[in-house]
Amino acid sequence: MTSFLLQKRVLAIRSFVDGLTLLSSEIGEKRTPLPQAAALCARESRGSGRRFWEEFCRLLDKEPGEDLAGIYRRTLFQGDWGLESGDLRELAALGPVLGRYYGDIQVQAIAQCQKRLERNLLAAEQEVSSRGRIARAAGFSAGIALALLVI
Repeated sequence: MTSFLLQKRVLAIRSFVDGLTLLSSEIGEKRTPLPQAAALCARESRGSGRRFWEEFCRLLDKEPGEDLAGIYRRTLFQGDWGLESGDLRELAALGPVLGRYYGDIQVQAIAQCQKRLERNLLAAEQEVSSRGRIARAAGFSAGIALALLVI
């Protein structure tokens, strides 16, 4: 994976984690129903997380009465959110829980998903950092080689 794609993934995971924090707060503390909580995430989130919640809300409006879990899953897997398959699987596990159970159960599921995404985020950030060090070392070595050629 290129450094650009890795950085894009880091930003995407962050935006989804932030959106899940907002969603958890709305569902857990304010007992906001999922459609309204998702609309708030669409307004208040950023990046690809925002685009995800906007699309989810658009499909909810377009297909009223449709299964929320199905719409959530379809939205997740039909868009390009900058995530890897492992990230998508973590988020997909929320689908059957969101909007179906009491708020406390949804909040627990969101918290578990956030923890797993944060582990993925840490691993991706470490890989970005590692690749940056390798690129700097390669650039330094190429500079020395070029200097030796010129001399």
